[in-house]
Amino acid sequence: LKHINVSFEEGKIHGLIGRNGSGKTMLMKCICGFIKPTSGEIIVDGKQVGKDVDFPKDMGIIIETPG
Repeated sequence: LKHINVSFEEGKIHGLIGRNGSGKTMLMKCICGFIKPTSGEIIVDGKQVGKDVDFPKDMGIIIETPG
């Protein structure tokens, strides 16, 4: 992932759309704290993931392998 800047509005349902290998799963793993970025930072609710919190409160993710 390079040069990502995204904001999600609270209380809404969002989806990520992109080609295979474009980084959708990687982005979600970073946001949820499963993977730490090599540079930059992930901020959720004003807290830096991996520094202020290990993973964001009240966030979940299901990652499935392709069928």
